[in-house]
Amino acid sequence: MSPAFEPGDLDYEQRVRETFARQGLMATFAAELRSIEPGVVEIEVPFSPELSQQDDFFHAGVGIAILDSACGCAAFTLMAPGTRVLTVELKVNLLAPRSVTSCERVARSSVPAGISPSAEAMPMPSPAAIRST
Repeated sequence: MSPAFEPGDLDYEQRVRETFARQGLMATFAAELRSIEPGVVEIEVPFSPELSQQDDFFHAGVGIAILDSACGCAAFTLMAPGTRVLTVELKVNLLAPRSVTSCERVARSSVPAGISPSAEAMPMPSPAAIRST
């Protein structure tokens, strides 16, 4: 358990697994939850030619999709029972292509300290306050 966060629900891991299992796109990618901790989630996708683009790189859309899910699931670990999570804005900068033939793509998302997911309307933190690794 991350020392920086207390889960919003003691059953957070099961809730994340259930919401992840309902995401059809993650099933299409054969994505798996690699780890779940309060405020931190990792998702892994094995490389497949069906997930590549025309130059045999892992398609950026795959990475962006699992990043989106990892961010939502990380926030969801901190939310109270009965709440939902939904992306309202996402920005990604692609720095360089990476050749892959047999490795996986992993998205790891952590909620920055001081950010408190809530079911209530709240101002969005500045882009500098949000980081995903």
